[in-house]
Amino acid sequence: MFRFIPKLTISLKINGSEERSCMTMFWKCSIKCFSSNLCCRCLFPDSKFVNELKNPNVLIHTQVENFVKNRCELGTIMPDDALEVLDKMLFMQPLPSLSRFNCLLESVSKAKRYSDAVSLFRKMNVFGIRPNIRTLTILINCFCHLNRGDLGFAVCGEILKRGYEPNTATFTILIQGLCMVDKIANAVEFFVNMIETGCPPNEITYGTLVGGLCKMENTGSALGLLGDMVKRGCRPNVAVYNMLVDRQCKDGWMEEALALFSEMTRDGVSPNAITYTSLIRGLCDLGRWKEATCFFNEMPLRGISPDVVAFNVLMDSLCKAGMTEEARRLLEVMIQQGKEPEVFTYNTLMSGYCLQGLMDSAVELFDSMAAKGIEHDDVSYNVLINGYCKCKRMDEAMRLYVEMLQTGLVPTVVTYTTLLGGFCNVGRVGVAQGLFNEMQARGQIPNLITYITLLDGLCKNKREAMELFKVISDCEFEPNVEIYNILIDGMCRDGRLEAGKVLFVGISDRGLLPDVITYNIMINGYCKGGRLQEANELFLQMNENGCYPNARTFNTIIRGFCEMGETHKAMEFLQMMAERDVTPDADTASIVVDLLLKDEWHREVLELLPTFLPKLVTKADNFAL
Repeated sequence: MFRFIPKLTISLKINGSEERSCMTMFWKCSIKCFSSNLCCRCLFPDSKFVNELKNPNVLIHTQVENFVKNRCELGTIMPDDALEVLDKMLFMQPLPSLSRFNCLLESVSKAKRYSDAVSLFRKMNVFGIRPNIRTLTILINCFCHLNRGDLGFAVCGEILKRGYEPNTATFTILIQGLCMVDKIANAVEFFVNMIETGCPPNEITYGTLVGGLCKMENTGSALGLLGDMVKRGCRPNVAVYNMLVDRQCKDGWMEEALALFSEMTRDGVSPNAITYTSLIRGLCDLGRWKEATCFFNEMPLRGISPDVVAFNVLMDSLCKAGMTEEARRLLEVMIQQGKEPEVFTYNTLMSGYCLQGLMDSAVELFDSMAAKGIEHDDVSYNVLINGYCKCKRMDEAMRLYVEMLQTGLVPTVVTYTTLLGGFCNVGRVGVAQGLFNEMQARGQIPNLITYITLLDGLCKNKREAMELFKVISDCEFEPNVEIYNILIDGMCRDGRLEAGKVLFVGISDRGLLPDVITYNIMINGYCKGGRLQEANELFLQMNENGCYPNARTFNTIIRGFCEMGETHKAMEFLQMMAERDVTPDADTASIVVDLLLKDEWHREVLELLPTFLPKLVTKADNFAL
């Protein structure tokens, strides 16, 4: 059986000095595979029983020929009609021309009835109808869409065996088949072989390969292919540019995406709604919603009507920026332009209201959906439940949960995790534990976030959490640093420093590395317990382990020494903080003020102010922006 060559290095320097393609062997393998008895007996069976079939219908040859020709040219023949007509054509004498059979075969294939098309081909072969390169190319396309690229290459071997020359369409379909199963390296190698054999790729070939590379996040190679496309005189179309712009936006290469957008318009390629939507989404993901709005407003000026996706993307960005009223006006514009808002549109705006705690507005929008004939989905309920949980209105959240069940919707893991977090935050841990059991009884399997949420709730409410920790350890989830941080923090809050220390050591035993949060929790625990020497030793240890302290680390240990009256040690850490260029925060400023009130140290603190004040001012300015 044909096997793809694994782990090939992608190279688009086709005319350069890169390692030569191994696709010659790749090609020979496909031919050898086809010639074997493994792949193609089922496609080209013995037709000795054809003479036993009787002709049940007498049809007028010319009428059938014209019917097929006209309907195929207009593209109005339905797949079932095509199947019926082809069956009847097989019994006509003389047989209609091969081009008519190909028309019908292609109609069935275009309707995505690939298995039916393969069956039709087998019938044609049984009746002795000799396929040409178009027939076999259609067959290759069917196999590729059925994720049977091996049979596609086998049919390509049959093309060579019958003396035909594979053309650009044949090669392109095979490349598409490889891309469909994420064999992008093989597709690139096959592309190189195609050029070496003198078969010129067209814009569809390039577009197929660019799409495959973008799908695999190989943006650099995709851009290299664009350059090769231009060099070979093959003009990139808007679809090619769209794939590249979209990939760059998803990679966060926003400036490069904008430059490529300018290049395409300069080269006379008109952007469409997909181009603009990709740019709007990319800018919104980076928080650049003002520029995104400019692009959105530019669309009508170019004669492009924003689609629902473009509206949704911009609305989502406005909501996340706290501009829900602007998002609401955008919804009104959307309706005025005749666009039908989706459930996603309403969920987005509801989420914006919930983020601002405007639950009445969110509920009003929720209720308006039914009047507009838009059914709520699980996300609609989850958004409102999350809003109520953040406002600590747990009775309303539970009412929605019950309503969700009554409407036939299935609460998801997200629903239960949100409710668990809400009940833990208001100290109703028993209810949270009951919901945790209920979700499992209803067939919802807790994920890692669910366990972390409940674990955090147990620890913060000073409930026993080690039993749940053991459950997590016994599950498929490996406890991570975040889980250890929650447990250690719970132990330290409860004054059980030794138990926290045991867990801290256990992190390394699990092959994990403590992060700055872990060290901050332990240092804070030691400081609260008056064990400043151990806090100091842990501070030094974190530096040795390559985990660098942040402002919270310094603030914790500085305040610990201040509270114990060891202001000279506090001054040493303040000096160290300044030397290491750690940006201070409001807590640091508070410590500096406290020290200024102590006469014996005020002069040394004043010497540090020129270092700290500019950073504090800069941070405040950034926050205001």
